[in-house]
Amino acid sequence: MDDKDLNLLKNIPYLMEKIKELENRIKQLEQAQQPQHYSLETPNYLGEI
Repeated sequence: MDDKDLNLLKNIPYLMEKIKELENRIKQLEQAQQPQHYSLETPNYLGEI
């Protein structure tokens, strides 16, 4: 192993943490989108009554 390999290994915990942050951010964005879909569907539903 050379220095480059060692640096990559040192970065793994940092990268894992960043991946978790991105996964959480994606979940937040997906949840934030859901009410928008409902609000788009609701006027059509109310219009059919």
